[in-house]
Amino acid sequence: MALFAQCAQCGKKKLALTLDGDGICPSCQSANNQRRLQQEQEEREQAAKQREEDLSKAAAFYNELVQLWKRAGYDQSLNDKTIEDAYSAIADCDKFISLLHQIPEINCFQEIFAQHCSYLTGSECRSEDFGKMSTEKVGDDTIKIDFAQLETRSQRYRDKVEKAIEATNAFNDALAQIVHVDIVPDLTAVPKSASTILPVQTTNITAKTSLNKLSVFYVIDVETTGLNPIIDEIIQITALRFLNFEPVETFTTYVKPRNGLNPKAQKINGITEKDVENAPYIEQVIRLFDAFLSEPHAKKEPPIVGHKISFDYQFLTAHGSTALSVAMALNSRKFYDTLELSKREYSYRSVFTLEALTENILNVLRSDAHDSLSDALATGLLFKQICKNRIGF
Repeated sequence: MALFAQCAQCGKKKLALTLDGDGICPSCQSANNQRRLQQEQEEREQAAKQREEDLSKAAAFYNELVQLWKRAGYDQSLNDKTIEDAYSAIADCDKFISLLHQIPEINCFQEIFAQHCSYLTGSECRSEDFGKMSTEKVGDDTIKIDFAQLETRSQRYRDKVEKAIEATNAFNDALAQIVHVDIVPDLTAVPKSASTILPVQTTNITAKTSLNKLSVFYVIDVETTGLNPIIDEIIQITALRFLNFEPVETFTTYVKPRNGLNPKAQKINGITEKDVENAPYIEQVIRLFDAFLSEPHAKKEPPIVGHKISFDYQFLTAHGSTALSVAMALNSRKFYDTLELSKREYSYRSVFTLEALTENILNVLRSDAHDSLSDALATGLLFKQICKNRIGF
């Protein structure tokens, strides 16, 4: 055996006994070990850097999902949303669902999601942003969250918003197609008020209620400067005639108050000085209003409908309407209150304002709530829905 041999790596002559099995000398072995350690360190640093980038990307992705979820209003009612909000929510839903499909490509997303859970078990978790979700245990220490359930919830909400858009567009179309009767104020009329205001006696709707007797009905609604029918004034008045549960014709006008507008009432109804400055006084139109409520060829005058009808009735009667006061005194026509009817029909609800019922029962999003014509249409359609539920047609 030769005493010396060449290193297989550096080629230098070395003592043969110092070479390893691959013929590598100690110097090259040491250099190789240093390079290997350095490479392993670099790989660890690169892996750590990549993980940091993946976590950051996953966190940003998570935050984008959260923002879309909140902006669209998932798991919330449609209260206070406009039709524009609804269209934006549809776009947010679509983007949210699109992002959900990208989750498998986002490293560390399950880990980031888990960090935002108040608890996490092999069967369910509760996310601080998305609520309760089901989970699956796929290993001794591995729990998987199926994000398809978020897509299901998102799609369900999207369908709800689409129905609201459809119902709102139909509502606005109906509002635009209602025929407005010409109103020629009686400039010779003098103010007149009722000496006595009888309490309103309302009627219930049951399965035995005759549908034929509801083929024509009138919805009344007023906007006022306050809540007291004796000292406050009417500033908008509407009667809306329904034929076979469809709105066909309306008597509607702003009314000029003698004592000006009430700032508190303005915040509610949005009626401005410009709206009423050229409007007639109530005494100049109240007789025309009464005449509109009459059906000359009917055997019996059609029913009157209102939401919290006692309010409208008291103001109209206090400001000279005899059609309502005489009907009440003689019991010559039915009065239906959609507030009372809704409390019976939708007893599971906690809020019975016309705005809330319009949004939650009719799925209509209005930006003109407290406009008396819009309110009258909403009241009439709510009455129609209640009659459908109770009588069936």
